[in-house]
Amino acid sequence: PIYMRTDDGTVLAQPWAAGFMFAVKRWPVAWRPMFERNDHVGLMLPIIACSEAEEVEKLMAGRPQEVRDHVGRAHHHIPEAVCGIRDYWRHHQTAR
Repeated sequence: PIYMRTDDGTVLAQPWAAGFMFAVKRWPVAWRPMFERNDHVGLMLPIIACSEAEEVEKLMAGRPQEVRDHVGRAHHHIPEAVCGIRDYWRHHQTAR
């Protein structure tokens, strides 16, 4: 993933994550197998959290600061999630 940064160094992962989720939403049938597997759907959480940042912020309002900070660091988990998603699909493709 390539993120944008503001002049003060703030990471802007939302544009990348929104693009990724656009592809997921564009081809839902292709992504359905991964979403139906409870042991792999969690890989999408950091991407979803970043792609829907405004909605997630609304959901986090009133939550403890520790929880809000954790969600605010979701972009740190995206590279690992992308690797996990890639590994899932490599295995899924060879299993056919």
